[in-house]
Amino acid sequence: MNYGISTLVVQDEDLEPGLQRIKNAGFNEIELLWEPSHFKASEHSTNAVYALMNQLDLSMRVGHSPIIDIDLASFDKEKRNASIEVIARSFTVFKELGAESVVVHVNGYSLDYSEENRSASASNSKESILALVDSASDAGIKMALENLPHRGTSRPFHSMEELQALIMDMPREHVGLCLDTTHARFAGHDPLQQLNVAADRLFTLHLHDTDGDDDRHWVPGRGIIDWDAFIARLSELNFTGSRTLEVQSTLETSDSVLKASFSVAKNWESHYK
Repeated sequence: MNYGISTLVVQDEDLEPGLQRIKNAGFNEIELLWEPSHFKASEHSTNAVYALMNQLDLSMRVGHSPIIDIDLASFDKEKRNASIEVIARSFTVFKELGAESVVVHVNGYSLDYSEENRSASASNSKESILALVDSASDAGIKMALENLPHRGTSRPFHSMEELQALIMDMPREHVGLCLDTTHARFAGHDPLQQLNVAADRLFTLHLHDTDGDDDRHWVPGRGIIDWDAFIARLSELNFTGSRTLEVQSTLETSDSVLKASFSVAKNWESHYK
């Protein structure tokens, strides 16, 4: 199957039962989140996680770097340097687990962005990403910079146009893009248009739905995104990168959300080659 699923869907349980639940739903590929309670790099041996994935016949082409207390655009240089350090570490860990690319947020979620500090914030992000290029190269990994949720603030990098401009002069073999469909729609962009903008540097996808009012992480088809046009365009582009369903659930709903997600993925596979 071309489609994988983020471990966000089982974030409320321990890693082993969570991965077993994903496997039972039919998925063979995961995107591992760095931080939820089920995975902590400080507590989980990379070898043990790799062995568990092998036992369950699960693969991982993409991991998601840390986001909690991480800000590559921070005006606090110590925090920015600490963020660079932990993201660089995630490159090594995810590479050992088989990943080709790692999703990176170029700034932190904040309500403090303003038109006055927007340019300086964007410059800090670029400086941080450039500092991570060597780490990605050394680890043999690709950075996939993600478009970020935005509404009513001056947060930079919520569009693929801005991200394309950011990475224009960076090495294509190590720096590309992750398109998040709900982030695009919530920020007022058309996900299909953003796909066309990102296409030539696109490494991976976060696929989930929204009503347009929040970052919902719904199963595709529940919200307002035009999935037929979007998935058909992926086929036209012959996109071969990872396609991750980044849906969210609770312990009570995880089985039903996984079942619905797998059904969507199978439907896409049968209709779009």
